[in-house]
Order: sequence, then C-alpha cells, then structure tokens
Amino acid sequence: MDLLGILRAVGGTVLLLWLPGYLWVKAVFQEQTRNPVERFVLAVLISVASLTLWLFGGNRFLGIPINAWTAITYCLVTASIPAGMLLWRRYRAPKPKAEA
Repeated sequence: MDLLGILRAVGGTVLLLWLPGYLWVKAVFQEQTRNPVERFVLAVLISVASLTLWLFGGNRFLGIPINAWTAITYCLVTASIPAGMLLWRRYRAPKPKAEA
C-alpha cells in the first residue's frame, strides 16, 4: 500500500467514523463533564449509527444507491447540522457583561 492509500484510509476513517459524532457530542453535551475516552466512544457510536440510518433510509425509501459519494455526502450533511448549531450558539450567545 502506498502513502496515498494510507492517507486516504486514515482520512476516510476520521471523516466517516469520528467527525459527525464528535460534532454532535460537542453540540449536545456542551460543557458537561465528560472525559475524553467517553467523548471519543460516544462520537464513534453516534457516527456509525447516524450514517447507517442515513444510508439505509436513503437507499430503502428514496432509492439512492450506496456508494462512496453518497456516504461522503451523508457524512457532510450529518456533520454540518451540529456545526451550524455550534456556530449559531457561538455568535448569537449574549456577551458576558464586564463588572464595573
């Protein structure tokens, strides 16, 4: 296996199995006390579950074929929803007032 193949495998694993779940964990559990191992496990489980449901639902009910492009598209859609939530909270949250 060449270097490009290794990079593609690592990048695909991170993109499909970690990123959507990490963003959902970050959006839902905000600043609650969770250790890094628990966050990582939750991120992987949420990613696997959500992408499986997206792929199954798209194929079964809409007839969308399951291939690499649909998996990447579903991954980006699944990750963009909590990313938008996080950005909304960050820029719409009231600024803390400085005490005089």
